[in-house]
Amino acid sequence: MRRNPELFRKLMLAIEQTSQPLTDETQIDGYSRDEVAYHMHRIIEAGFAEGRAIEDHSGGNTTVPNRVVIFRMTNAGHDFIDNIRDDTVWRDVRKRLTAVGGSAAVEVIKQLGAAALKAHLGLP
Repeated sequence: MRRNPELFRKLMLAIEQTSQPLTDETQIDGYSRDEVAYHMHRIIEAGFAEGRAIEDHSGGNTTVPNRVVIFRMTNAGHDFIDNIRDDTVWRDVRKRLTAVGGSAAVEVIKQLGAAALKAHLGLP
């Protein structure tokens, strides 16, 4: 499964907005449970949230955890979402990502977000 920057961002915003644990049963319009679980696991692996993924690959899809729960966002997660929260900044990031096939490493997206936010704020 490919990482989807749009879903990654939507999940990060959802994690930030809740005071309860978020699970793979969280519904994000237009995305399947497997896509949500996969991306939640990637968010945990990136260090953007504290949580747990349970992987039991007996007969199922080996790329998608059976269960995922996210307890809270980390400081790194807050920094990431702060850079791309604004829709105008996010549109600029997405435009740049489209030029390279629509996806990039999370660290690159973070840097693009920081650069776009600085430009939006008129900072050098």
